[in-house]
Amino acid sequence: AVVSTQSTGVVYPGLVITENSEETQYYSKTPEAMDIKVEHSVHSRELQITGTQRTMRGTLVSSNGTVIKRFTSTERADRLSLDEIIYASGMGGLDALSDSPNGNNKAFRRKGCVLIVTLFYANVFGSVFGTSPLEYTYTVERVPYTPHRVEEVVP
Repeated sequence: AVVSTQSTGVVYPGLVITENSEETQYYSKTPEAMDIKVEHSVHSRELQITGTQRTMRGTLVSSNGTVIKRFTSTERADRLSLDEIIYASGMGGLDALSDSPNGNNKAFRRKGCVLIVTLFYANVFGSVFGTSPLEYTYTVERVPYTPHRVEEVVP
């Protein structure tokens, strides 16, 4: 949220504006539509393997193991929308009620949350030709009872 102590009367596309007698607050209208680009790599000297997402296949899975998105080896970074990450966490969306101790029946959209995204790398042994190609899986979990909000004060 961006907080201003005075209203300018300017319309900002893509922002939700709330006002009270003391301050005006500006919120991103649809943060879940934002994309996050991820580039990653793995290296193990002991196993003699090295890889980057540009040479591997991968998946984003939900908290119950359902594949939400597949990634193929490409010359580009993985692109995940915040909505896909939220869905993978199993939290039900930003409009679900926050479980933070001071949530006061406010939604995650207002109170915030902490999500942990983990990458697991794997290659399966057992082929007479050696190991299979590296693959990776994104998993997401929400830290319960933990709000997170950043306010930026605009003079």
